[in-house]
Amino acid sequence: MTSGAGLGKPEHTISVGAAWFDYDGDGLPDLIVSDYTKWTPETDVRCSDSQKR
Repeated sequence: MTSGAGLGKPEHTISVGAAWFDYDGDGLPDLIVSDYTKWTPETDVRCSDSQKR
């Protein structure tokens, strides 16, 4: 639905937060979603205690 308005979700992002509020003052709630990072399998960095140092 949002892609029709030019607001589609960027590829390979991870959404971490959302909020409803009346952003444009029209009396209807608007959904705002924040993205944290861009992620792809090729750029994935595994982090664990078992890695060799």
